[in-house]
Amino acid sequence: MKKASLLCTLIVLFIAGNSCAIDGKTMGHIISIPIIEGTGIYSSVKMIQTHDGNLTAAAITNLSLIGLNAGLGAVTLFGGSDNYSTLRTIHRIMGFSTFCAGAWMTASAVANKDVSRVDKGVSMGYSVLTVVPLFMFSF
Repeated sequence: MKKASLLCTLIVLFIAGNSCAIDGKTMGHIISIPIIEGTGIYSSVKMIQTHDGNLTAAAITNLSLIGLNAGLGAVTLFGGSDNYSTLRTIHRIMGFSTFCAGAWMTASAVANKDVSRVDKGVSMGYSVLTVVPLFMFSF
């Protein structure tokens, strides 16, 4: 099953890389999205399970911004070119907001003694990963 998924992913990436008008930065961003968003979703769900008020609020805020930003990114990528620059600017602002929510969640997790070291580490890694696209596309 894993080999079939990997093979399908490689085929899609090969076709997209050779036949689409997507530059290397955008393709790298699209490839990294599952890693970034996956760690963010994992961290947020783990933090919600702690039942700490501040940490739960940060995790819910983070999950909401992840969903909004992912949807906005898809609309920006596949939408019409009429309003591309406006949508791209909003997507970058939402990316910065998602970073802030991730940093808030990480700070709250570090301050909470009920969160395991592994979950704190994943949350810290997620916060670092959210900054990469902002620098990569030079906001």
